[in-house]
Amino acid sequence: MTPPTPCLALIRAGMALAVSASILIPAPAQSQSTTGASAWPQRAVRLILPFPPGAAADAFARPLAPKLAESLGQPFIVENRAGAGGAIGSDLVAKSAPDGHTLLVTFATHYSLLFLQKAVPYDTLKDFTPVIAAASIHTVLAVHPSHPSKSMADFLEFARKNTAPVQYGVGGVGSGPHLAGELLSQASGVKLAYVPYKGGGPMMTDLLGGQIPVGLTVLSSAIPHSKSGRLRVLALMADKRAASAPDIPAITETVASYALPDIWVGVLGPAALPMPISTRVHAEVSKALNTPDVREKLVGAGFELTGTLSPQALAESVRRSVETFRRITSQAGIQPE
Repeated sequence: MTPPTPCLALIRAGMALAVSASILIPAPAQSQSTTGASAWPQRAVRLILPFPPGAAADAFARPLAPKLAESLGQPFIVENRAGAGGAIGSDLVAKSAPDGHTLLVTFATHYSLLFLQKAVPYDTLKDFTPVIAAASIHTVLAVHPSHPSKSMADFLEFARKNTAPVQYGVGGVGSGPHLAGELLSQASGVKLAYVPYKGGGPMMTDLLGGQIPVGLTVLSSAIPHSKSGRLRVLALMADKRAASAPDIPAITETVASYALPDIWVGVLGPAALPMPISTRVHAEVSKALNTPDVREKLVGAGFELTGTLSPQALAESVRRSVETFRRITSQAGIQPE
């Protein structure tokens, strides 16, 4: 056999090198749309709560975090970043990378802040991606046992006869309980005046002590004190009774025109969070919520689990809620401060 010419030998050697090199060179990175969701999470995920420890958001996030970590193989770290009515923690998420590793656990009232504060450092609509409204969190109107009202009808009659507006405590300006109280005043025609506290805990302390005889608070905070007789819960500020507390009348049983948007607790991401990641977060949170141990803890804390809206449908729901928050605050004469 005639040996190959030097030129042919070089060509053959070059082809062999090219084939072996092709095995070592990684394939071009696939687009975010095909790999983003499957690659998430690549490291620890921060769940930012823009409220102090012990708030209702904690009762939601802390049972959820270990279940997500177990399912996804990465730590889920709950961080309380309170201050400025929720703006500090929310701003941290708004300015984070849109890769699904920093998420916001907050309430629907996140979207009312622009009607209450002038110096909000972000756009509540443009700078966040709605991911999941996971659970409804109900507000109740409760009174100290020394208060003469035994029912919601009694309370409204008491307020109508009172010459001065009846004061009620809330855990913060723009919170769900605050907006619930403003809407009650508008729907019933009675004169009410809110007294804002720096958190639901301090408000509850004064309500239990009788320093303020009326308070609007979340159902999960009121249930234990109602059972012990230290509070009298008059109404659930919703259009129907809660499955977790069927003995508490809905406000619409007394004030038919009352209509507050669902105050949900859920997860938001920063703006431009890729849809595959948003959809994956939605699916994983929904799966965790449906595990028996997490469900039992959340229902026991007074939450009603939902999580049925897709991220796209939630975004549309948010836009409708914003208009309702705008109307409530405008009719109440609340000016951003």
